[in-house]
Amino acid sequence: MDVSKYETANGWFSAMHEKGYDVPIILCQAIEKVMKTKKISFSQAYKQFASEDRIVIKDKVISFE
Repeated sequence: MDVSKYETANGWFSAMHEKGYDVPIILCQAIEKVMKTKKISFSQAYKQFASEDRIVIKDKVISFE
C-alpha cells in the first residue's frame, strides 16, 4: 500500500474509509505516537509498523497487532 501521499494518520484513516476499508482507530493513535516520539513522517511510521508485520491487510480489513 502506497502511503507516501498522506501526511497524517487522520488523512490516511479518512481516505481508507472512503475506499471501504475498516481501519482500527488504535492503529492511527499508535502511528501518531511514533511520529511524535521519533519525529518522523506518517509514511515512515506506517512503514515501521508494516516492516514489523504489525499491520495486516486482508480484503478490506486492516488489522493492527
